[in-house]
Amino acid sequence: VLGVLLLAGAAGLYWYFRTDIGAKPSATGYGTAAFDEKANAYLAAAAKKQTDVAGYLAFPGAEGELVYTAEQPRTGEKAAFGGELIGAAATAENAVRPVLRQNRLQSAGASNTLLDCGGNSLAGMADMNILQRNAGFTLYTAEGAYRYKILSVFYWDPQEKGSGAFTALSQGEYPTYAEYLALVTGLRARSLVDTGVTASDGAQFLTLYAGSGADSVSLCVTGRRIGEGENAQLSGSAITRRDDPLLTAAQYAAKGTQMPDVSQKLADAMAWYTGLTLPAKSA
Repeated sequence: VLGVLLLAGAAGLYWYFRTDIGAKPSATGYGTAAFDEKANAYLAAAAKKQTDVAGYLAFPGAEGELVYTAEQPRTGEKAAFGGELIGAAATAENAVRPVLRQNRLQSAGASNTLLDCGGNSLAGMADMNILQRNAGFTLYTAEGAYRYKILSVFYWDPQEKGSGAFTALSQGEYPTYAEYLALVTGLRARSLVDTGVTASDGAQFLTLYAGSGADSVSLCVTGRRIGEGENAQLSGSAITRRDDPLLTAAQYAAKGTQMPDVSQKLADAMAWYTGLTLPAKSA
């Protein structure tokens, strides 16, 4: 019996030291050099023991989480995406690891990276109080830290067709100005909030997305990468609700209302982007 207990204890210790990667950095230190050091150390420890780790996603007011390149967790491995991270309770429904579906982090020009957060793990970002405490985020990778200010929070249906479809979101790279404008105006027209964050030509974005509780519709949070020399301070207090953002066709159908004029919504977004007042669309 003693031998069996010793063997079990040894096996337990072996498993612990093989899988343990230490504690996550506390969100209270977000934005400091000490936080960066701890986040990089946590990521490095994880990468040594899990070859499919792609990065560590951190927020200023919530617990962060590792990001992966693979879709499915290993047997017996905890797979929850923080749970309380952004307001959603950890359940079997959202126990999915964050996955980089489309990685354009090292693109030289305008780009948008997609990060699938899984389940309903972004539910809290529709709450103004939670959003204001998490007005930006950082993705730490082996190549460096990618820091973002949130530009847009919106609903997206990747299966949508017709005038309201936001196909530019998943394009990844935007070699022409027209393609880039389709992304930026789409982000503005659909945004539920005004964050006070702007974007200039050629900006790089990272979009987090997860289920919203409605069939095929995702809640998305797009951050614009902080440029070199730019003030990295986040201003959550500047975030306000926007009136009448463009929703998905499925959401309008569920409410029994007609989709508004998408072209006018995009024209208004273009006016916001260029700082010009465009003429109203003629009847």
